[in-house]
Amino acid sequence: MTNAVFWEARAQKDREQVWHYLREEVGLKVANATDERFTQAAELLKTHPQAGSLYGSVNRRRLALARLPFIIVYATAPGAIYILRVLHTSQRRKYE
Repeated sequence: MTNAVFWEARAQKDREQVWHYLREEVGLKVANATDERFTQAAELLKTHPQAGSLYGSVNRRRLALARLPFIIVYATAPGAIYILRVLHTSQRRKYE
């Protein structure tokens, strides 16, 4: 079963902030490659919604991105994945 993926406003803002930061600090190529990894992770969740580990409340999960210091926090619902946040692993706070 393929799920629809929706990027919540806060997650989209997180993603844009990461892109702008990386573009300024390490260049356009790295910023674009990292953003592509976010897109690939969302594609994975379409068919594998349980790929991430449980995180916080029921139906919330987090997906760590291999070789990148980011996690994607998402919620699952029948037929849908809601990406809630894109967090750097150094952000110690837990998304509630």
